[in-house]
Amino acid sequence: MAEKTSVPQNMAEKIFHLEYYFNLLVSIQDGEEIGCEIKDDCHIDFTKRGKAKLIQLKHTILTARNGSPKNLTSKDVDLWHTVSNWIDLICDENDNRKLEEDQVRFINDTSFSLVTNKVIEGNSFLTLILDYTNNKIDIESIKSEIKNLLNTEDERSVVDTYILKLLNKPNTWLSHFFSKININSNNFYDIRDATLKKLKERFRLSNHFVESIYDSYYSSLKDLVYEASFNKAIIINKETFEKGLEQCVLKYSPEKNYYTLNADSEIPSEVYKNFAEQVFIKQLVDIKAIENEGDILELTEHRYMANNSFSRWEMYEGEIDNVISFKKERRTHWQNAFKEVYNRKNLAKIEQVTGEERENLLIDLGQECLSIVRKKDLKYGGVSLQIHVCNGHFYWLSDIPEIGWRNDWNDRFEPKK
Repeated sequence: MAEKTSVPQNMAEKIFHLEYYFNLLVSIQDGEEIGCEIKDDCHIDFTKRGKAKLIQLKHTILTARNGSPKNLTSKDVDLWHTVSNWIDLICDENDNRKLEEDQVRFINDTSFSLVTNKVIEGNSFLTLILDYTNNKIDIESIKSEIKNLLNTEDERSVVDTYILKLLNKPNTWLSHFFSKININSNNFYDIRDATLKKLKERFRLSNHFVESIYDSYYSSLKDLVYEASFNKAIIINKETFEKGLEQCVLKYSPEKNYYTLNADSEIPSEVYKNFAEQVFIKQLVDIKAIENEGDILELTEHRYMANNSFSRWEMYEGEIDNVISFKKERRTHWQNAFKEVYNRKNLAKIEQVTGEERENLLIDLGQECLSIVRKKDLKYGGVSLQIHVCNGHFYWLSDIPEIGWRNDWNDRFEPKK
């Protein structure tokens, strides 16, 4: 039976590994690099923090009689081989980790994740790990329980050698290691559907072509991983991922002339001289919607993403109807929000108060107006824009300024000449 199932099982594992890798990439953030089949089945390097996450995948298509996935037993050879590999990596003298203190430092900068669709109920080793991380058992007790997994000396197996390798580590070492092991055990879910959902939500892709984009990027990723297996390791950062995904979007989106994931965020040189002098920033400061200098730079990038992408749209002949429609739509969204906030009741409140009380009321209402507008979904040619680009269009209009957040914004800010 094993010979009959080994080929499809191996194939299923490879497919799941690649699909899981794709799923990780969709969530990638700045300062992260995600690798496949290098440090582990998958790994994430958090380059800005000097941290890492190692991910071991245990996937099976084999099922029990009741149809549920196969159990992950307490002495599963793959499970203990994984533990052994983690130990070897932690103690790698070639990476200057001969001393225990260096090994513990590495452990504390790393998380060790086991992701499996196998059933773990009844797996005493994993239960012990979970109990330890939840402070239900101490280090001596967990070691004693693990020793019970060993066969007698004359019946030692490969798994027993892995167990002994673990038990030979000092208590301090083990306490750090056990606390950094994470177990993610789900009954098998459709990883493709999960990734499609993340793609649609993060990049605001249309249902009409998101599956084609998925298949296109998955195919290119498969080719990349296959090529890397013969040549070099594959590590992808956020910029590389989004550039590759953008090519797939442009391939299938009917609005390929203007729709891009990475809207140009180039900021004019004169703006860099004094970000705080931008009218839209002053308007946000007026309603206390700026927390720090980092906010100013980030929101300025969003403002110019909107500006620069809109300039590209205007360049294409035949797009005039879309441009006009879009300009009306974004202003109408603001008008509706502004009228909703500054209704008769709230206008009466403003008239009834003075001084600091009036100022605080205008700040609260201005923040409410901004909050409503930030939730608006702008579309160009039927394609939803990313939320930060949507917001950028409203920042741009408030920079001109054609719109504002306080009821008295028009009196406080002169239009740019």
